[in-house]
Amino acid sequence: MAWIGLLDEQSKQLIPMASFGSGMDYLENIQILIEENQATGRGPTGTAMREDRPSWCQDFQHDPATAP
Repeated sequence: MAWIGLLDEQSKQLIPMASFGSGMDYLENIQILIEENQATGRGPTGTAMREDRPSWCQDFQHDPATAP
C-alpha cells in the first residue's frame, strides 16, 4: 500500500489524501503529527516531514517508533 498525505499547517497533522493497494483501512483512523514531542510524530512519516529528508523502517510491525 502507498499513500499521499497533505500537512494541515494549523494542526501539524498529516491528512491522507490518496492511497492505493491492499491494507488501506489502516488509513481510516490514522493520526500522524509532525511534532517530535508527540508519540505519533516520531515515526518514519513524521520524521521525514519534520527533517525534510527520506525516512523508513525495515520492520514496520516491530519498530518501536511505529508502535503508536
